[in-house]
Amino acid sequence: LLTIADLLITKSGSVSYAEGIFMNVPMILDATATLLYWERLNHILLEKHNWGISLKKASDLNKAILKILGNPEYHTAILDRLKSYPKHR
Repeated sequence: LLTIADLLITKSGSVSYAEGIFMNVPMILDATATLLYWERLNHILLEKHNWGISLKKASDLNKAILKILGNPEYHTAILDRLKSYPKHR
């Protein structure tokens, strides 16, 4: 499904997050509750590389979706950054 997705809204788990990176899909990661240490690192990397949004409040979900999908230039910039990130199989 990620091959046809424009956006991945997911939990902070490393497998889901890695699949999003590998498939070059912009992401919104759930940070609405206390994050586990190893999941917090996923949010740090997401924000550092600007691959999407770390969602702190559930009420901001619509705004986050519109920021990514409602702005084609921003969406394309995220795609370009994801595609240029080296990935190893």
